Amino acid sequence: MEEPRSPPTLPNMAIQAPSPPTSTTSKEEATVSGQPVRADEPVPRLHAKTFLAVLAMNMAYFATMVSLIGAGVVSASPQMRDTI
Repeated sequence: MEEPRSPPTLPNMAIQAPSPPTSTTSKEEATVSGQPVRADEPVPRLHAKTFLAVLAMNMAYFATMVSLIGAGVVSASPQMRDTI
């Protein structure tokens, strides 16, 4: 068998051409949502503070929705029609 070739050098320069990226298929690779993550990228971690912030925002949206629906129900009631 032949030995693997080294990347070619550019003519009249000491800089070598970049080698193509290699892919590894080890079982120890980090994944996020089933997608592999490169070693130089940070792995996202969800903390309790994140869940609390999302829960607080959802509660605020829910309260706004209940308030708007309640205002619509009250304005459509017969007692409110008589006052206008």
